[in-house]
Amino acid sequence: VIDEVGKPSQQNYVIVISDGYIRNNTESFETLKKLKIEFKVTTLMVGYGGSYQTSAKVIFDRLARAGSCESPGEYGDTVDPISYDPLMNKTGCEAPIDAETPADLKTEIESKIRQIIAERLSFTAPSITATLEEGGSIYQAQFNYRSNTEWKGHLYRYSIDNNVINDDLDTDEGKAAGNWDAGAELVKASKGSVNRKIWTAIDTDQYGSAGYTGNGGWNNWNINNAAAIQELFEATGNVVRDYHNSQSTCGIKNTPGVEDGIEDDVKGLINFVRGVDYFDYDGSSGSGACNITEDRDWILGDIYHSQLVEIGPPDGSTQFTDNNQEAYFRTINNYQSFKNTYSSRRNVLYAGSNSGLLHAINAETGREEWAFMPPFIAGQLPKLVNKDLDGRIEGGKGGTNAIFGVDGSPVVHDVFIKGLSMDGSIEDKKSWRTILFIPYGRGGAGFSVLDVTNPIVKAGKGPLHMFSVYNDYI
Repeated sequence: VIDEVGKPSQQNYVIVISDGYIRNNTESFETLKKLKIEFKVTTLMVGYGGSYQTSAKVIFDRLARAGSCESPGEYGDTVDPISYDPLMNKTGCEAPIDAETPADLKTEIESKIRQIIAERLSFTAPSITATLEEGGSIYQAQFNYRSNTEWKGHLYRYSIDNNVINDDLDTDEGKAAGNWDAGAELVKASKGSVNRKIWTAIDTDQYGSAGYTGNGGWNNWNINNAAAIQELFEATGNVVRDYHNSQSTCGIKNTPGVEDGIEDDVKGLINFVRGVDYFDYDGSSGSGACNITEDRDWILGDIYHSQLVEIGPPDGSTQFTDNNQEAYFRTINNYQSFKNTYSSRRNVLYAGSNSGLLHAINAETGREEWAFMPPFIAGQLPKLVNKDLDGRIEGGKGGTNAIFGVDGSPVVHDVFIKGLSMDGSIEDKKSWRTILFIPYGRGGAGFSVLDVTNPIVKAGKGPLHMFSVYNDYI
């Protein structure tokens, strides 16, 4: 049913999936053209099971042009299916989708749906999404919407003096008060993509040297572990698509590192999470090679639905009036000794972002101590890749889809359990541990649990991944 009123917010799409030669193609061209021009219905063509790479390719190309371009021309016109030259009006033109496998089809369709939704989104001002007040500080997460790129995230710390908030970041007074923006701290030369500690849980039985503890230094999210991380990318049924290749915008410009196949794109997606501009957000002038190894101008993704939590020294009460109270349980299990041991533990702010990461931010300086990529959220990252955005943003720039990553709110509690040793083995005796529960929210039906008893990576100690759960039937 097509609403002919044509409400501005309404979107009408038809997705045609074919696994072979399409008959009656000239009539189909006129039908799709009429749907697009008269009824504002866009048709997306999908060649499935290798059918696009056959003699039917020219038909897919023509029908895609008829179903998406505002001025598609005639059936027999010779039109480049990528650049749409020599059409005078290329508005709306969508290339056919080539999906050889079920995983390709799943990833491409989800990617396209995300693009469609993003094209209708708009935020006229920065959106405030989370606020936390602790002691003499107020922490506030904001983001700026950016079309066809990762949204720009901020995490501010403002000082509070005599119930007055000092929200000045740039003056000497604001700096003296300890105000900061974690997003700005992340792009400073002393940090950037290279010096970040980003870690994840990798199967060390199969990839023995890819662990995050020990020599891994809580920094195993890197291209040296590309084979292991590719398995995480594919764990939930998605696949990395071939964004940069010999026929892509950067490939035609002979950009170093661009290859046919997905090996370069797997490594590029790993680096993109770290902060590298692999999808060429800023473009390149003329025929010069793209710079897909530089850092993006902004690295912190949006903190949307995830609320903030600050963890410092253990502060559970041991004052009880009844033996059914948790304070009683703490007392009989020597919680006070745990409080004493970690009485100088540094305050760390935890926040999930749609970069796919849980960020651990030093509450005093605003600098990122480390970031954790939940293994099942890594499986959502291929949805970032949208080949249709290659070279099509603002005159030749690249782009990505926006996704939900770590979109749930962390929950913390001190628990008395048999915890993990730094080598991953289970301890023989119970001890007190500070546990952080990380639900994925809209990022997926799952959660990860970390031991953050030692929140700072130092002297061979640091946070530990206990387990992650993902319900792929929801």
